[in-house]
Amino acid sequence: MNEWRSTYDSEDIVNWYDQRLRIIGIKVNERDDAVLNMIPYKKQDSFQLLDLGAGMGRFTRKVADRFPKAEIVCVDGSAKMLEVAKSRMREHNTTFVCGDFADPSWVEDLSGTFNVIVSTGAIHHVSDQRKKELFAEVYNLLNNHGYFINGDLVKSKFDILNTKYYDDVWARHIQQKTRQVLGLERSIDEVRERMYAAMKKEGDKPSTIEDQLDWLREIGFTVADCVWQYYLLAVIVGIR
Repeated sequence: MNEWRSTYDSEDIVNWYDQRLRIIGIKVNERDDAVLNMIPYKKQDSFQLLDLGAGMGRFTRKVADRFPKAEIVCVDGSAKMLEVAKSRMREHNTTFVCGDFADPSWVEDLSGTFNVIVSTGAIHHVSDQRKKELFAEVYNLLNNHGYFINGDLVKSKFDILNTKYYDDVWARHIQQKTRQVLGLERSIDEVRERMYAAMKKEGDKPSTIEDQLDWLREIGFTVADCVWQYYLLAVIVGIR
């Protein structure tokens, strides 16, 4: 996951990440709602939750607002983004751990187990092999019957569909949002060029839904399913 560091552990990303998300994000709130709706607790419940790849705490704050008694641990590899998360979560019972989940050592600064582990828009930055290992580490951090809920970018096993999504659906969305948010007109070819350059720089490595479900089942999750999908965005749930 070293590719992400030049982008996500920098002052630049801290200054304009939220604006960037308004431009590149598709159905982000709907994805977040799907993740939140899968958390098997009520507002008044107290439970332990880990947000993996929490970034600046945008989604973590949504968790805290819905589940104010949850004890939350945020893990992220970017110290700069975690500083913003600390400010965003200052009124909630939250612990912050700077750890890069591309390396198995990220678990060393954690103690205990969790009822729920969530991640949004983060795990696609690591390879298939590392995802398998990470899912096993997540499994070991969960209590029995604990939930792993991952809302992330995925890919189709068919290249023609991946190309259709990136070249058409996502590129045209970014083109429209660039006009609305920044007031800039960019040709679709320029948008595609900038989009693919950013994906390469950040090390995007999405995996298929089918592969991820297989890995979860092989590791020992008793339930593994995709509960929400919009084009190549998906929410996958595993229950230990």
